[in-house]
Amino acid sequence: MDKKQILVTGFPNGTGKAQLMIYFQSERDSGGGDVEKIEIHRGRAYITFDEARAARRVVRRSNHSLQNCQLQVKFHPDSEDEDNEYEQERHNGQFEEYKDLPASQQFEREQQGHTNEPPVLKHSTVQVKGVLPDTSRDLLVFYFENTRRSKGGSVSSIDMKPDLQICLITFKNSEDAQRIVDNSPHIVSGLRLDVSFVEEREDELANNYENNNTMSDGSITIIVSGISSPITNDSVRYYFENSRRSGGGAISDIFFAEDGDARITFHEVKDLQKLLHQSHSINGKVISVKKEPLKKKVPLDPIRVQVRGLNEKITEDCLLSYLEKYSGVEVKEVIKGCNNNAVAIFEAEPDFESLFSKVHGNNKGPEGSKLRLERIPVCSSILVDGLNENTCKDTIQLYFESNRRSGGDIVSHVERITKSSAVVHFEKASAVQSVIGKVVHKLDDKNLEVRSYLPFLD
Repeated sequence: MDKKQILVTGFPNGTGKAQLMIYFQSERDSGGGDVEKIEIHRGRAYITFDEARAARRVVRRSNHSLQNCQLQVKFHPDSEDEDNEYEQERHNGQFEEYKDLPASQQFEREQQGHTNEPPVLKHSTVQVKGVLPDTSRDLLVFYFENTRRSKGGSVSSIDMKPDLQICLITFKNSEDAQRIVDNSPHIVSGLRLDVSFVEEREDELANNYENNNTMSDGSITIIVSGISSPITNDSVRYYFENSRRSGGGAISDIFFAEDGDARITFHEVKDLQKLLHQSHSINGKVISVKKEPLKKKVPLDPIRVQVRGLNEKITEDCLLSYLEKYSGVEVKEVIKGCNNNAVAIFEAEPDFESLFSKVHGNNKGPEGSKLRLERIPVCSSILVDGLNENTCKDTIQLYFESNRRSGGDIVSHVERITKSSAVVHFEKASAVQSVIGKVVHKLDDKNLEVRSYLPFLD
């Protein structure tokens, strides 16, 4: 027997094969390499590598730690010494899956198999598999109507069948249904949804990777969602450092948020197509990956200004009259905040330079307060109150991205503030007024209250 097998002890109870495989496949963290198989028995793990040199690197490394536990690593006692020369590392080789994967991962990989046979007939109704009994109807409608995210279009009807964990969706246009099937599977709020035409065998995921050579891309930042037990922070990092499994590469920075999201910045990405478009799962749990949008320079608001230094004696009418006096422009509204501040909204753009000079030069401001004015960026966010506590962030995002339903536009991200409220950030500031101008907003049977979100007022 080649000296390719090691014996590992000292790992925490409950540690699975996937966690060990991810760690020992990372040359940076363990010195290892491609893993052929893993067997766990009574607190011992027997790990066999594809190459003897990987096993030697692991054993020679003095310190191994997994989930804050010190590991003991040595060659398997039955291994024989071999004098084989080191071979060139197969950095770009095809990853060979290790044996005895969890059933959930085996199922996922079976579902990813594809067929070259196209659908015989065109239909407008598709069957969606993987729908849990508590999945929101609105979530599915909003997702499959979102052309940018799902490649779909207008939905004419949806038939939920929770007992079968499927639903039937009929599109107004058969081409929309075709694109939905072509882009299956879909990841929605952590669920993997497999889509097929109702009277046909499923048209599987296009074999994108057969025609795409592995390429090296520069630094990139991604947002990973759906991280929860049994996924650990270490397993996330090891997974995305493993380019053969995830398409990722060396990580320069990683931040884990409390809401189950992670922000990961890579030094270099080996396969961007694979990283952003393949289905990802860790320890049998599906996670979603998207590229972090580029931060855009936000222009200053032409008619709004923040006023600081207010005291309790200054009323909205008092401040309104004071600003109109020095600006020569009518003030439409004053919104007072909780930090001795307010926002004034003018009817037209004032001469800010002249206004600032006059107000800052007046040492006897209204009610004895010396005020300070500040320009503020254009508001591109709204505060949403009255949400159903079971409404997920994906549903909120899809609703406010639907111009037909909410008046909104593309959403950059959603922040859940409380069980009944959230902040929605749009890519375009123009969406804010469009959404606010809509009289009624209703989501998951709840009437919503919507207003501009100015965080410095809260």
